[in-house]
Amino acid sequence: MSVEYYAGLDIGASSVKCVVAVAGENGSPVFSGLGAADSGGSVRDGILVDMEGAAAAVRSAIEEAEELCGFRVDRVHLGVGGAHVRGLMGTGTIGTGTLDEPGIISDRDVAHAIEAAGSIDLPPGCMALDSITRDFAFDRFSGLRKPPVGLQASSITARVFTVFSDRVPVENLVALVEHTGRRVDALIPSALAAGTAVLSPDETDFGVILADMGHSITNLVLYRGGGPLHLAAVPMASDHITRDLQRLRLSWAQAERLKVEKAAASERLSQPNMIINVPRLGDRGTLQISHPLVTQVVSQRTEAICEAISQEIKRSGLEPSDLSGGLVFTGGGSRTRGLLETASAVTGLSVETGAPRVENTPSEILRSPEFAVAAGLAIHGCARGNKHGRRISPGARKGMFQRMKQFIDTLK
Repeated sequence: MSVEYYAGLDIGASSVKCVVAVAGENGSPVFSGLGAADSGGSVRDGILVDMEGAAAAVRSAIEEAEELCGFRVDRVHLGVGGAHVRGLMGTGTIGTGTLDEPGIISDRDVAHAIEAAGSIDLPPGCMALDSITRDFAFDRFSGLRKPPVGLQASSITARVFTVFSDRVPVENLVALVEHTGRRVDALIPSALAAGTAVLSPDETDFGVILADMGHSITNLVLYRGGGPLHLAAVPMASDHITRDLQRLRLSWAQAERLKVEKAAASERLSQPNMIINVPRLGDRGTLQISHPLVTQVVSQRTEAICEAISQEIKRSGLEPSDLSGGLVFTGGGSRTRGLLETASAVTGLSVETGAPRVENTPSEILRSPEFAVAAGLAIHGCARGNKHGRRISPGARKGMFQRMKQFIDTLK
């Protein structure tokens, strides 16, 4: 018996992550390897700005995952995110008869309706990344998950959500992967990949907004009725909090450390009597900063991010009451203390942190918010059953789990 592997590659502004899964006997993903490397600022806002720097990070992350798997990863499912990734809802209607003489809806009618809904005019310089069939309607009935084949109707309507992106940034990412000696099996919107890993079917059904808060950008996707309705990106994230703290005359390293160790995004978490001693910029003596000041700086930026999320909810045409699943943060920025409290106050939604809902993995590392996109990409690969999945022997599969266990033991 043989199995197939699927590798998800998430190229972010702060790091590159690779997650490898093999298809289990029932088709569910069995995670077998992961790797991460610092991208060194080679990507900004989802745009590649340093080919060689990013290539070194991609090689390092993939090779780390290969060490655990025991085989070469030569094809990946690549995540695409940033402000240049957008979504449009298209509608296509095909006549099947008249009101007086309705016809029988056929599979061909359904296919033509889906094709018409997906045939949208993209802006110049753009390319389609994904097309998701949302639902169907006929006569007075709408929001049908299954196509009403075999029923009488005068027409059938399909809705398709098309995700598209600027072509050049995507082609640059593909060229980057090929520069490392690998190939791209599929291009998948990063926000949708994160949603696949983090959200439950009930959440996407009743309405939820996922915010993947990374280093330089927060990717958003709104779900309702079991699928995506709106895709957007907020050009603010964890990196902007660090920049704000730098204005207190701190180096980048000191500001980042202060953010991780002491910062909070809620005034309730402020400690009035705490004074933090940090080296001045250029190591010229010591600077004393009050914790309330740090909290004020962080909370102002966090509130701005959450206000932008509220604006995107309005642009989607939905109301907070339509999102019973609330707001779910994932990504490295979701670890900001006080974020959930501030986001709830600003948006009026219930807010939680989401991590990959992965099973069949010996590593808790994969269940961290930072790996949401990479894990979701691998899950997408298994779900789609890409024909390029590489086959490996059961013996190799056993060996990679032994290597994974050894790797985890070194982290204890």
